[in-house]
Amino acid sequence: MISIDWVQHAIMQLNQCQQEIKWTNSPKVFIEITILSLTNRVQKEETPSASGDTEMVTKLTSRLATLEKELTMLKENPVVQSQPVPQRETRRAPARSSKNGFKIPYDRIRDALKQAGKPALKSVQSHWADFLSKLKTTNAPAHATIQDSKPAAASDEILIVAFKYEIHCSLFMDNRETVESVLEAVMGKNLTIIPIPEKAWTELRAEYINKQEKPADSEQEQADPLIEEARKLVGDDLLEIHD
Repeated sequence: MISIDWVQHAIMQLNQCQQEIKWTNSPKVFIEITILSLTNRVQKEETPSASGDTEMVTKLTSRLATLEKELTMLKENPVVQSQPVPQRETRRAPARSSKNGFKIPYDRIRDALKQAGKPALKSVQSHWADFLSKLKTTNAPAHATIQDSKPAAASDEILIVAFKYEIHCSLFMDNRETVESVLEAVMGKNLTIIPIPEKAWTELRAEYINKQEKPADSEQEQADPLIEEARKLVGDDLLEIHD
């Protein structure tokens, strides 16, 4: 009863719908629009045989128009959420600047680095494997967004995590609350995670180190070739110099 052209059209529409719902907080709207659009196409291919059919087509068309308006509003405001936001969310960094992008909170990361320390970072690193394991059993999609990342810096309240690419930061933001809750269960304390792409982190870290270095210390370290060689091998994060 259904033409081959309609089936091919339906496959393309459903595939497009599947792509769209990955980036929205209201996938139901996209699914409804797709189903009504496909249904409406069938109705148009057939000639209504009774007034009841005509009335049904009119209702479907009206409903489709309403949903299209809602879809337009969602596209214009992609980060608006319908669920209440936890109270601690007010101190978090901005999530995304666009549907596929991520706005790096440079100022907040710079402030966090002032409070960061090696003991806090080492504590996170020692629990990281257990955290990933627990997250995988708790929420596999959330685990997939953070499994290739690594702790970059930490304080008693904030954890900076370096991701390979910017898109990974965006995907993590969709699962941030779940990840932080599991990390809190493993660590025994609440840490706000700030994601940053690895390239941006390397640049920001170098900038911070350059500002923190003292001229006297710099001359002393440069005069010792052993220190310079050690820095090349392990980096500044793992290098500890004792007099």
